Amino acid sequence: MVDQKVGSPAVEDHPLVKSLRAILKELDDQYERERQNLIATLPNTGVKDRALAMLESRHHQRRENYSRELAALLEQRSVGSHPV
Repeated sequence: MVDQKVGSPAVEDHPLVKSLRAILKELDDQYERERQNLIATLPNTGVKDRALAMLESRHHQRRENYSRELAALLEQRSVGSHPV
């Protein structure tokens, strides 16, 4: 069987894939910094729990579009490399 990807750049090397992965990593890093800040500064109360839950919800919302775009791009490039 001949590998149809020989001579073509790997999907992971595509500039848009790299860009989306970098954005997602930055969002994750920012979330973790904010989370650690809340843990360190708020007392152990219901307020802290609600703030952490709100932060997590916002994080998932911010990641959603980028994750969806990345998944679609990876699927498209995967399908595109295998003719029907």
